[in-house]
Amino acid sequence: MAGQRHNGCEFTHIFYNGKEEGTREFVVEFIVERNMIRNILEFKAVVERIGVLSVKIRFRNITFIKMHAPTDEMDELKKEVFYQKV
Repeated sequence: MAGQRHNGCEFTHIFYNGKEEGTREFVVEFIVERNMIRNILEFKAVVERIGVLSVKIRFRNITFIKMHAPTDEMDELKKEVFYQKV
């Protein structure tokens, strides 16, 4: 599940994707100061483990990519699918 929420702190906002219930494993979150929200160009949940946040700053745009790579213990097929998405 992807979305955004106010985290209870008046100064920050959270953009997230991943499991919202249970253990919340593989959740990718970007915590953004509220005064920077107007500079957010895009938040994209690529897959459960990968999120992309694009931000406009003075003279350029910056894209942040956050991901949780699978460990060696993970099923080979799941790892292959993950790395194809990257």
